[in-house]
Amino acid sequence: MTKFKTIDLLAGAFVIVIGLLAIYESTGFTLGSARRIGPGYFPFFVGLMMVILGIAIALENLWSASDIGTTLEWPPLRAPILILASVGCFAAMIERFGLAPAGFVAVFLAPGASMVNGHALSVSGGEI
Repeated sequence: MTKFKTIDLLAGAFVIVIGLLAIYESTGFTLGSARRIGPGYFPFFVGLMMVILGIAIALENLWSASDIGTTLEWPPLRAPILILASVGCFAAMIERFGLAPAGFVAVFLAPGASMVNGHALSVSGGEI
């Protein structure tokens, strides 16, 4: 028996919602025709393609025989937190301290997000 992959269903639903929002927003503009397109033509058909793609993503797991359960696990948060901290520190320091110190702090924090063979990389040589 095939189990549904929750992540595929959620991803498909997300793409469908964004596509429906694009279609809804494009209705405020004139659609035009294929020969003389209006400002709502492109967003409408991009939204339509997103809905079709979202349905395909959501239904794709019906054809794949997988034993992945329906539980959704949190991804490791170390990388996004360190990348956001790096960018945030750079933005906070650039005007007050200048490019060199802000760049040094950003370059010092960002490599900690990368994992190679289970070990974090860092500029200092140790783990963060």
